[in-house]
Amino acid sequence: MEHAGMVERRRQAQVAIPAAAAQPLWSVAHHGRDRHPPNSRYWWDNRERLGDLCVIQWTIAGELIVRDEQRDHRAPVGCAALFAHPSPCCYGMAKDARETYEAHWIALRGAGLMEHWAGLIALRGPVVQLPVDGPAYRGMRRLCELADPRQRTGAVALAAAVHAFVLLLWEGAVEARASGLRPVEQAIDAMLAAPAAPWSLKRLADEHGVSREHLARAFHERVGEPPATWLARQRVRRALELLATTELPIHAVRDQAGFASSHTLIRRVRAETGMSPVAFRARNRTPIVE
Repeated sequence: MEHAGMVERRRQAQVAIPAAAAQPLWSVAHHGRDRHPPNSRYWWDNRERLGDLCVIQWTIAGELIVRDEQRDHRAPVGCAALFAHPSPCCYGMAKDARETYEAHWIALRGAGLMEHWAGLIALRGPVVQLPVDGPAYRGMRRLCELADPRQRTGAVALAAAVHAFVLLLWEGAVEARASGLRPVEQAIDAMLAAPAAPWSLKRLADEHGVSREHLARAFHERVGEPPATWLARQRVRRALELLATTELPIHAVRDQAGFASSHTLIRRVRAETGMSPVAFRARNRTPIVE
């Protein structure tokens, strides 16, 4: 629970933030470089910081400590820290640091960006290996250049650049996760990510170099039910959502929900609801407000 002083500071700061800061397009809030010699009092508590900002901070020299609710994470040279304002973490230099800490950072903002950032941290952790000669760092430097007012970058162009940068981080996170997983786990992740895709368990098992039986067994152990059962349930759930919230024809619902045929769609919907797709839609469709 927030203490009274924190609540009051947050209220005052929110009043002081200009309305332009709340614009929905993704943008660069600010960026900069830090340099802190040993014995510096460099420590920030993100629980008390404001602005709904997403920050990535590269270590150029020395080492950064990021403390979340579980433990301390170290970010030496060649690593970057990911955090948000506000969030339940702290960061800074260790009290016994012997080296000067230098960093290059950028803070991003925009509608929905906090959710993307939280997902990225959940996937990859608060500290990631991102060398300063790599594409992510170059992308950050490019964003800093575009955010320079002298460049007169349009809001839409800057939003597109920020979006591309965040997707680059996501791509790296997904690849890093996949490289650390066993082949069977990679296959399971593929199915979980796209249940409407036309999966063949044998083909997927062959692509990842495992047996069909091993894949089915590992999926059941992880998810709690066989692949075919889980896929069918996800697809019928998607079909019911489309039937209730759209006017899409049955063949379009079939395709977007991932069913191989309209007959299978009708059979699955009837088994789930006791009604045909047409009857289910008539009973559950979202009313049109005139």
